[in-house]
Amino acid sequence: MAELYALQAIYPAIQALGANLVALTPQTVARSRQQLDEHPVDYDVLTDTRNQFAEAIGIRYRLPAYLAELYAGFGLDLPTFHDDDGFVLPIPTRLIVDAGGIVRFSEANADYTRRPEPADTLAALEAMTSS
Repeated sequence: MAELYALQAIYPAIQALGANLVALTPQTVARSRQQLDEHPVDYDVLTDTRNQFAEAIGIRYRLPAYLAELYAGFGLDLPTFHDDDGFVLPIPTRLIVDAGGIVRFSEANADYTRRPEPADTLAALEAMTSS
């Protein structure tokens, strides 16, 4: 949710540039709906069922056993939350896709604690739209 709120903060600037924002999550629709009912955002949040899109673009990974145990110990039941067969996550990634479907900017980091900065994404979008 922290990531969604960080993006919410820059959403008006994204719209001012004539762009739109869509977030993708591996969570089930029901789980996302529950969280978004409690903490709404103004843009679309779509479900990547069983991380199929993440797998297709090469950003899906399985947590090592020690991390899966740690997550489970904190009550994070990823297989249920994601309706997936295991402790699988997408690498946090930002893409800017133009109207023709061409990826013009991407940022990802395999270290899930280092997420793309919303300000960097906005700067890349601003650079694209000013050209």
